Amino acid sequence: MKAFYQFLLMVCILCYVMSTNTLSTHAQTHPPQAPSIDYTPTNIILEKLSVTRARRVLLSYDYIREEALPILTQYIRYLSVQDITHLSQTQKLAYWLNTHNIVMIKAIATDVKGRALKYKRTNDTQADIKFWHKKRVQIGSENLSLIDLEDKALNSMPPQKRALIIYGLYQGIRSAPALHTKAYESASILEILANAAQEYLETRHTVRIKNQQIKSSGLYFWYLDRVFEGQTTVLRQHMQNHAPAKKQKALASLPPQTTLIAKSLNYRIDELPPNKPDLDIKDKRTPTVYGS
Repeated sequence: MKAFYQFLLMVCILCYVMSTNTLSTHAQTHPPQAPSIDYTPTNIILEKLSVTRARRVLLSYDYIREEALPILTQYIRYLSVQDITHLSQTQKLAYWLNTHNIVMIKAIATDVKGRALKYKRTNDTQADIKFWHKKRVQIGSENLSLIDLEDKALNSMPPQKRALIIYGLYQGIRSAPALHTKAYESASILEILANAAQEYLETRHTVRIKNQQIKSSGLYFWYLDRVFEGQTTVLRQHMQNHAPAKKQKALASLPPQTTLIAKSLNYRIDELPPNKPDLDIKDKRTPTVYGS
């Protein structure tokens, strides 16, 4: 555990360094350039507090609740004060996805009791509304919820590229696309999202064709209006475009009037089970403090 507390101290120092503007030297030597946003803490959190199983990143929410919430809070504060007005389109997308995902991790750690996300997107109870619409971070003059952050990410790209963004929005549940192993960077983000789409569509739990019906993940129906123009035909074409070759062929063989049905989601938290030995903090590389 000593190495673990050393890790916490190092990350706290790193976040403090960033939050107190010690990047000013770079800013002074490159004044006309777009601001450089450091996503190192996200990568450290994903490296130190997760394991990867079956191509899915499983966070240790027990560790996060007990030890890492101050780190998340400090880093979210750092992200919230960044000037993104001069960022490119893909840089803005990376910023909004990374910000959404770290805020979602904190929301699950602080608001979710037990091992399942009981707050459904399709319900209208006060508890459901509070989780998804609770204002969690102020960026500029706006106080934003998880849904607001999603909209920021979705609206950062033109409509024809918007569908891929849903594969980068971490939802924390087993039926959703897997959390990416690192923070998103603008240079590779569209390629990574396209690969994530294919990986998600590859599983039979996401799209299954049976008895002339297409049963697809209920997650797609969360975004039917915002991303797929409210039309299942547009959603079906998206799945056909990004599915692996065998599934593409199967989808293309079905008549246009084929029914598209939403499958129930598994709301279990996509996490490392408690008290498992897989998370071996002491054997992982100690991070270097930014600017050292």
